[in-house]
Amino acid sequence: FFEKLCTLYPDSKLFCLLPIWCGNQKSVDGKTLDMGRQYIKGIAEKYQNISVIDCVNFVPHLAEFYWDDINLHPNDLGFLYYGNHLYKRLAELL
Repeated sequence: FFEKLCTLYPDSKLFCLLPIWCGNQKSVDGKTLDMGRQYIKGIAEKYQNISVIDCVNFVPHLAEFYWDDINLHPNDLGFLYYGNHLYKRLAELL
């Protein structure tokens, strides 16, 4: 995916947003979300025009900021925090 993206947009500044924190830290087939986050980061960092943004702390790690029981999907307040953090990070990179 990243290779094709960079081929299609070689002169563009691209961003890879890593997943946010999830309250359900169960592993699936021995793999965790943190492992997936590191895997994606390792691939994306190989491309010069991709900036990796780690979003793990963009939403507070508290149930009040999520609308579901597993703390995976932010509610309006959670997205407010996410948007503010993302804006600040993009402003630094642009």
